[in-house]
Amino acid sequence: MTVITKGSVLSDVKEMFQIVRGRAVLEQKNSEFSIPLSAGHVFGEWKLANLRFQDKIKVIDDIELKELKDPEDFLKKNPEILKNLLIRSFRRLERADTQISEGAVSGTSATRKYFFKIKGPHWVEFPMLESNDPYFAARKAIAQGDYEMALKFLNRIDISHLENILRAEVSVWRVYCHYLIGKRDSLRELEFLHLKFKDVGKLLSYRFMKLFTSSKPIPPILDLYVKCGYMIPSRTVLFHEGSEGEEAFLILSGSVRIARFRESEENLLAVLGKGQLVGEMAVLGNMQRTATVYIQYPCQIIVLPRKAVHTLVVEHPSMTIEMIKKELKRVDATLNLKDTIMDPAKRFKMFISEYSPEDLNEMRLTVKELAKILDTTTEEVGKLINNINATLSPKGIIKFKED
Repeated sequence: MTVITKGSVLSDVKEMFQIVRGRAVLEQKNSEFSIPLSAGHVFGEWKLANLRFQDKIKVIDDIELKELKDPEDFLKKNPEILKNLLIRSFRRLERADTQISEGAVSGTSATRKYFFKIKGPHWVEFPMLESNDPYFAARKAIAQGDYEMALKFLNRIDISHLENILRAEVSVWRVYCHYLIGKRDSLRELEFLHLKFKDVGKLLSYRFMKLFTSSKPIPPILDLYVKCGYMIPSRTVLFHEGSEGEEAFLILSGSVRIARFRESEENLLAVLGKGQLVGEMAVLGNMQRTATVYIQYPCQIIVLPRKAVHTLVVEHPSMTIEMIKKELKRVDATLNLKDTIMDPAKRFKMFISEYSPEDLNEMRLTVKELAKILDTTTEEVGKLINNINATLSPKGIIKFKED
């Protein structure tokens, strides 16, 4: 045990500790984030993400500390501490977002108005899409095992008006229903899809179907996609800033944009891709949505209602620890990417190091978007992408060189 006397300030902590007795205040450097600490609380979680310690611990009363030799093992055995640490990381990110966007969370009605004023009218909103669209109705029927009803919903969809990848998605589920109700030639239909749609192999539904029909083991993530996963079309708003959070979204392919909208301006905060969770801050932290999240291009996601998110945290501590690591990295990146003192080239290197070239290409970033994220000029971004031999598509989307 280590005892730290009243009035001390800890600013260079290299390990993770639990407070056994006493009181302190945690203040994050270069941020407005601050919380009280007392017996049972932990600090030094930056170590989990291999990041430098970014807090100051101001000791109010003498505190006794216990060093956590194996922090991850400790957290797995203490789910309540783990959950509170996750919520703390959400609040860090919320403060970082507020700090760089210079303003508190706005109400839903105002942000909706600003969104459609800036982005235009031809967008759909996820709750309305989920409740009215036959694709979503079909997917829910499939999850409930009612394949004939699902097929009725799927057959109502005129796929000629859909994006190509969405046509493929609907077609896969039609074949799946045909297979399960015993229709002949359904396996031949499945093989035909590979010839009809060149990108069908990117669909999780297709990968699931291939494994399912060959009686091979199905990875848990594919099984979860069948139960509560969807292909979301382009130009969809998942939620608006200021709204209540009832579900979180796990991105399986594609990307989402996180932004704050004011009367005449969009402040793009981040672009998240494969394997990242969005919307969890409001669900677990009982907070309003702190930003608007929208989908520019088709995206495969899993929708996790509030109860499922809480279950995920308790029953899958390893996944929760990974979420904490990602949140802390987002906090670090958010503050550093907007650091005007840091050279734009360093901010750019920091950003692209978080993703593979394949994942970056799935984001379909434009020069203008990347300039907003890095808080620099489009001219500077143009120079930076030239230096790494990236190219621009005719639509102005950055194409990163893949290995």
